Amino acid sequence: MAFKTWQIGLHIQPHEALAIAVVRGASGWSLQRWWRLPLMNASTAEGTIPDPQSLAHVLRPWSRELPLRHRIHLSFPAHRTLQRAFPHPPMRLREREQVAWLSQTMARELDMDADLLRFDFQDDALSPAFNVTAAQGKEISALLTLAQTLKVRIAAVTPDACALQRLLPFIPPGRQCLVWRDEGQWLWATRYAWGRKLAREAATLHDLAATLSVMPEHIALCAEGEFDPWRAVIVRQPPVPPDGYRFAIALGLAMGGDTLMAHSVNLLPWRRQHYVARLRLWCVIWGASLLLIASFATIARSVFLQEGRINELLLAAENGRTTALAANMPRLQQRQRQQQARLQHQAQRELTQGWQSILTDLANLLPDQAWLTSLNYQQETLELEGLARTFGDLLTLETSLRHYANFPLNRTGATRQDAQGRWQFQYQLTRSVARERAL
Repeated sequence: MAFKTWQIGLHIQPHEALAIAVVRGASGWSLQRWWRLPLMNASTAEGTIPDPQSLAHVLRPWSRELPLRHRIHLSFPAHRTLQRAFPHPPMRLREREQVAWLSQTMARELDMDADLLRFDFQDDALSPAFNVTAAQGKEISALLTLAQTLKVRIAAVTPDACALQRLLPFIPPGRQCLVWRDEGQWLWATRYAWGRKLAREAATLHDLAATLSVMPEHIALCAEGEFDPWRAVIVRQPPVPPDGYRFAIALGLAMGGDTLMAHSVNLLPWRRQHYVARLRLWCVIWGASLLLIASFATIARSVFLQEGRINELLLAAENGRTTALAANMPRLQQRQRQQQARLQHQAQRELTQGWQSILTDLANLLPDQAWLTSLNYQQETLELEGLARTFGDLLTLETSLRHYANFPLNRTGATRQDAQGRWQFQYQLTRSVARERAL
């Protein structure tokens, strides 16, 4: 619990100040501390607010006991407030416009400057109207001056009778009104209204019930043996005071920060504070968004520039490679021509070597008295022309050619004898495909 914010209700009465500190937990309210501070020289006359300086002198030791994280809900005399109901205007207004309209309406009705008033309002649950609670600005300013002197955080200034509405969920079933009394007044609250009656106007509870038009059995009285306001607190580690009913207003004030319960009157300009807080939040959000956009733009620009530099480096490298390639192109082309010439020479050499064996075979097939005069190779066909001295040599040659495996004899040309008695021959040989595949 130490890390949670203390919600403190401070009820300033004519002769003493009562304070309660609670925190809201998962199971409910938990009591932290309570204080009873006699005012003595700072006591108030009936219906007035203590002098801030004398009250600060009494409350300063108490304020030093408070933790750093605290929120004080301060009481304000209910009879120092003015309650009015104003019908809703004919046109729909936003919250800021409602505040301005009600401020002007209240100032006009009271014949006062709007800046001299402090008020709060809420929608009437039973009719289309605003329930307005107003007080003099100078009295609220006196309390704020007191808080500034004590260096404490005031979260709300609430009429003391209104604080009783926070305890209504805890009164016994069938009761509609909660009442608290001191020596000079009655403070009462129902679900939809609250107020104050002097003790001389209603001496007994029955008189008060008649004044409020409520049955006495429907009233819960904060008193010894009656309604105990401490039943609203689940965890009570410190011992509660014997006359705990006197702390009802302080307890109701301390419970004022509970957002799950109904709205209580707060005479501080909390709507403007919320508006300023929302405005600051939106400014922070917009500022953060602009900063984020600027950061993204800076990052995108950096990436773009980096990519530009990378592209420039790649382009420079490509240009350098192109220049180097252009410079080496003649040498490469010369090397390619040399390679082609070398391949052609090698192919020619292989071809020559291939024909060398064929020509050697043909030379071995020729008889001693026969020789060739012409040799022509075209389209896998080898044509031979030559002379033989005797017809026997011619027959021997023809027989050998018929058995030559590489180029078997395909066709025999005309054979005739010349004037010198030599036999002219002509043969056509065809390359053997089967032999070539076998090789």
